[in-house]
Amino acid sequence: MGDNKGSFLLFGGLAALIIVGILLFGGGGNSPLDRSALGTSGLVKWLKANEQQVVEAHRRVALNEEDVALRLLPLHDTDLNRAEAPAESRADQLAQTTQRDIEAYILEQKTDFAPTLIMMPKWRTGVLMMGLAHESLLIPESEMERLAGQLNLTRRPFYRPDLKLLETRVTETGETVTLYRPQLFRDDAVMGDCRAVLRVPEGVLVMACGDGQWDRYYLSDPDLMNNHGLSLGANSAVALDVVARLRAGNEGVLYHDTSDDILLTWRASEREYEERPRTTEDVSRYFTYPFTLIWLGTALVLLVAGWRGLVRFGPPIKAFSNQIGASKTASIGAKAYLLRLTGQDHALLAEYADNKLNDLSRDLYGKGVGKDRRALFNRLSKIAPKSAGNLMDATNRMITTTSETSASELSRIMQEFDLSYRSISDELGRISRPR
Repeated sequence: MGDNKGSFLLFGGLAALIIVGILLFGGGGNSPLDRSALGTSGLVKWLKANEQQVVEAHRRVALNEEDVALRLLPLHDTDLNRAEAPAESRADQLAQTTQRDIEAYILEQKTDFAPTLIMMPKWRTGVLMMGLAHESLLIPESEMERLAGQLNLTRRPFYRPDLKLLETRVTETGETVTLYRPQLFRDDAVMGDCRAVLRVPEGVLVMACGDGQWDRYYLSDPDLMNNHGLSLGANSAVALDVVARLRAGNEGVLYHDTSDDILLTWRASEREYEERPRTTEDVSRYFTYPFTLIWLGTALVLLVAGWRGLVRFGPPIKAFSNQIGASKTASIGAKAYLLRLTGQDHALLAEYADNKLNDLSRDLYGKGVGKDRRALFNRLSKIAPKSAGNLMDATNRMITTTSETSASELSRIMQEFDLSYRSISDELGRISRPR
């Protein structure tokens, strides 16, 4: 009883923790990827700490594109034209270059209606699995070139200096950025309708492209703003400066977009947007009316179930207290009951005769004897010849009855068998004892 109660409490507690975890951490911006070294949840906290109004992508946020000053979009997909196949082995997962799929037309619509800073990918999934960054875990340049073509950038726009750690000054502001295995845009790749926004002596860190209503901005190295790189050197200060320059005095909000769908409305809304992050207040709402009625009903059901299982019925009862004879008697009685229910009276007689002969065998040979009826009668014919023949004849009549044998005939055959059995038992001097 105690073990059952403990298991119930354990599983109930685990279920409650899972529900709370889903309520608190489900939704956009709070996935394991966003909280990892490659994620950008730290950027959101940093911007909010510096009095920047940031709205995280969520389906419950009622926000239109005109309210957005700058969309912050971390890109974790290296092939916009196909979905990443599930990894079949650990090696395949280490080599994956896509952590969050997004379709090309979705990305295009996101960037066509609001100024967007796209943070280009750089690392394989192995960084998340191993908890470290290494040159071998960089996304191959061939895949980065394919992604550049899908984004309509110039051919071979990326440049990776042969440096383990780059500490360099930003040309426009003089601030220092620190990048591990840096990834930059080539100077000659910034051409046509693209221009450099943030430049370092080794290349271009941020560039803007577009001749329409909105510009599309590209951050070559995500380590400037992701959870890993934001804490290096003066990267956090540079990140604030980049965001301030790209929003260009626009009073709209910063929109941290980690969704693979279009969540913003394109029409202006008369209602104000509502930011609804997952907090403990969401959980408390489920303990108010009318949810309290559900919890009350659940508590009553559990109370009745616990009472019936733990109190009324009590712990399991050992029916036979390890007594072999009592257990066998109950088994025989149960089998006889089933035979009577099915109308198999002749089979019941045969089973009765078999059990009685087994008892006689144990009296003669001991408990380890098998069910050899021929050997038993051979033995009886030698030690009790007077009664052995009668018992053999009565046994044959018992086991050869059929379903067509009348009830009166079955009763007569059984009486003859009992008389023969008692007779031979008396002749052998049978002593009653527990089995």
